[in-house]
Amino acid sequence: MVNVYIGNNYKLTFPILCNGYLNINYDETVTHPSAAIESSGVLVDGNIGSNSTKTITVDTVDATTKFSVGDTVYSNFGTTIGIVDAVTSTSITLVANNAGALNNNENLKKNITTTKTLRDRPLWNHKDSFTLEAIVTPYDVNGLGNRTTGHGVLDSTKTPPYPNNSLSDRLTTYESVSILAAGTNAYREQKMMLFYNTNLKFYLQNATGTGGSSFNQPAEYKLVVEITSGGVTKTISSDIIISASSTLHNYYDENGYYINNTTSFTKLSSNAGIQNGVDSAGANMTLQDGEADALVGKGTKIYDSNLNLIGEALSVSAQGDNSDLVVFKEDRLTNVTSTVYVSQLKEALYLEQTYKLSLVYFKGGSIELYVNNELVAKEKITLDTFQLNESDCQIGRGTTGQEQFYGELYEIIYAKTTTPSPNIHTLTTGYSDTLFYYTFGG
Repeated sequence: MVNVYIGNNYKLTFPILCNGYLNINYDETVTHPSAAIESSGVLVDGNIGSNSTKTITVDTVDATTKFSVGDTVYSNFGTTIGIVDAVTSTSITLVANNAGALNNNENLKKNITTTKTLRDRPLWNHKDSFTLEAIVTPYDVNGLGNRTTGHGVLDSTKTPPYPNNSLSDRLTTYESVSILAAGTNAYREQKMMLFYNTNLKFYLQNATGTGGSSFNQPAEYKLVVEITSGGVTKTISSDIIISASSTLHNYYDENGYYINNTTSFTKLSSNAGIQNGVDSAGANMTLQDGEADALVGKGTKIYDSNLNLIGEALSVSAQGDNSDLVVFKEDRLTNVTSTVYVSQLKEALYLEQTYKLSLVYFKGGSIELYVNNELVAKEKITLDTFQLNESDCQIGRGTTGQEQFYGELYEIIYAKTTTPSPNIHTLTTGYSDTLFYYTFGG
């Protein structure tokens, strides 16, 4: 499902857990006006009833010299008979049964311009440099993650609920898990597909990674392109270009550690108890009255009252006396008082921002990636002449749920240029250079 709705701007919205996309249909670009067909000289050998066979036996002219796979076959009267699936000198095999009756010695007709050339004439026939751009707001696919018994965000339209990994039936019980993770935590490397064709994939990729923790870690994204020609695929990726932030501005937190009007830390406890002694490897820490709450999970860094790092949590578990036990990794502890701090929960501030993402391909030379017109990656490549695959193009999804875009799409353009459009708030290029352009802006 994909929604278009109007607020301050029009936008195409791909909701969390949807599987929608826009389709640019390869076959719908083909038109067959009757004035554009001609007699082939290939004659039908025998009468054939309508919808009776896929194979048409022919004679007089070698059919392979007139018809190719994918061509449309017409009767002598200009009606469509079918699309060629295979051809020999004496037979034409169609994809489906013949759509109309044929008479013995009837002269089959074909397009003056081959069907393949008709299909390739617009977008699919472009073999030169190009620029592909989109203005988007990505959503967060990580959710809050989990620690030991925690759960994910449950009330957001822009980040999915993601429950405890330890639940044995999590895959079958939780829709967000079955769609995003497919049992393998694949959401941590989700490909947020902006444009998909067999030969060209342009997407944002979650950079959490399979070895990373999603607890208190909203998704952060790299910009990636996969381009294929002559059976060779090149993948070019930027560093993280959209990230979460634990530094909050003009935000009130009664437990926050403030520097001017910003806070990056919040007080976790005023009476934390350190076990196994200061400066001992693998020491534990007890927090009273369930103070770990949603602030501590695997990977959380804990600081003393002077913001010196004590250590990084390996695990956190609830105790029978309503306390929480934090087990550290093998980091050495610094001197510590009973007051300890942790980083503020990371916020996916990008949920309220737009990003202009650009891919520039230079024929026979290099790929450039831009964010808001700033170069973020560049790589020289060696490929055969690039051309889109003769198949549909999709905007917003690849082939699986792990290649689904979740977020808001404002504009997208594919143009015969080698520079991003100058404005970061809209996409503009010359009309004659535009191969396709969709806008949902007011």
